[in-house]
Amino acid sequence: MNGLLLKLLDDQYGEPGIWFVKLFTPIILKLDCYYWCFDQQPWASPPDSFADHPNLLQAFAGDQESGMMLWKTRTLGRYARYFMSENIELWAIDSAKCDPAELARQYVSSDESGKEQIIAGHAATLLIYTDATSWEIYSNQPNILQTVRGHAQCMPSSVKVFDSHYDRRPSAFEQAGLSDVLG
Repeated sequence: MNGLLLKLLDDQYGEPGIWFVKLFTPIILKLDCYYWCFDQQPWASPPDSFADHPNLLQAFAGDQESGMMLWKTRTLGRYARYFMSENIELWAIDSAKCDPAELARQYVSSDESGKEQIIAGHAATLLIYTDATSWEIYSNQPNILQTVRGHAQCMPSSVKVFDSHYDRRPSAFEQAGLSDVLG
């Protein structure tokens, strides 16, 4: 899956949720049409408005044991600004192409290799935040990447854009001078 590495040149805007809004506002309506899988919560504790609305989450077999979250459509746009975790990975499921709860169940019960295959084969878009250094976006929709690239290039003092590919992430990190980030 093709993508972009968005290197954060300064952290003056703070938390990952602030960066999310800054970088992805032009595509948030498209992103909000998907279900979103998170391996773990994107915050230490959810905001009260999220915790008070359990209907924002889609239940699936294995969700209670795994800690994985499956957000329903129209949830990401409302709550991304609250992201606070040092590392966040979330991927989109197009409910017109597959059953989000079933795909989440398969993901939870898979080993690491199986999880990678599910993401590569089914994710409409993948977003990854790496502690105060970058956001990555991978998508099977070129217009999403073009929109993000154009928007990020309008912020040259805050963000530098690098081409990436999900299967070759370390190359993009090396090109960005962030090879030590992936370990």
